[in-house]
Amino acid sequence: MENRKKVAFYTLGCKLNFSETSTIARNFQDEGFDRVDFEEVADMYVINTCSVTENADKQFKQVVKKALKLNEKAFVAAVGCYAQLKPEELAAVDGVDLVLGATEKFKITDYIHDLSKNDMGEVHSCEIAEADFYVGSYSIGDRTRAFLKVQDGCDYKCTYCTIPLARGISRSDALENVLTTIAKLRKGGEDVITVVGCGGDRDKTKRPMMAQVACDLSTKVFFTSDNPRSEDPNEIIKDMEQGLSSAAKRKYINIVDRKEAIKAAVSFSKPGDIILIAGKGHEK
Repeated sequence: MENRKKVAFYTLGCKLNFSETSTIARNFQDEGFDRVDFEEVADMYVINTCSVTENADKQFKQVVKKALKLNEKAFVAAVGCYAQLKPEELAAVDGVDLVLGATEKFKITDYIHDLSKNDMGEVHSCEIAEADFYVGSYSIGDRTRAFLKVQDGCDYKCTYCTIPLARGISRSDALENVLTTIAKLRKGGEDVITVVGCGGDRDKTKRPMMAQVACDLSTKVFFTSDNPRSEDPNEIIKDMEQGLSSAAKRKYINIVDRKEAIKAAVSFSKPGDIILIAGKGHEK
């Protein structure tokens, strides 16, 4: 019988990290690894790091020690925000074999060979400007609630915030991808209720396509305003309505006021339903 390698994961930080850990774990399973709890003996331990807390370095070292106490010969890899910000520091921690930055973490299995420990931690970390593409992630079964990643990075350079430096520019998943992933997370008969609009002064040809996708993959849809800029939000919604199928026309309601549209979606829902509020609303 084939001796399958075992891999364990430890996540520090936010829900976004948890969703990415879960996705990385599935990648390992696709490559023939067995996922085990972090408290168990494993051939490899992957630590998804956080840079928000002031004790990030201390927390990381504690987790590494915990892993090596379980198996001193285990291969230890660090990914996540702190790995992007301070890769050399993490690579210098005793027992760390691999450190991957923001764009490399989702390709971690490409960097794994025979799991032999390294004398020094190997670093593969990009310039944060290279983190300009989106990788979807979701977690299911790991915690009480499923986590679905819909956006990454940030364009605002707030004082003391490291997110733009650790995750790069703001970028989001496509509406169709988000709704398709939601379908995977559904447990049974939950309705999917989507609140969606299209930004003003942007490609008008995409408006009916977005509207059709929302209707095709949702139980109920509320068309609303989403940062119309110089355009009339009512005209934007009219563009969204163009060419909708007969089935789609039976699914949507127009409520231009975004706040009222969200209230209506909540009122329409029943316990257990999934509400997707797409877009970010008016920038003001």
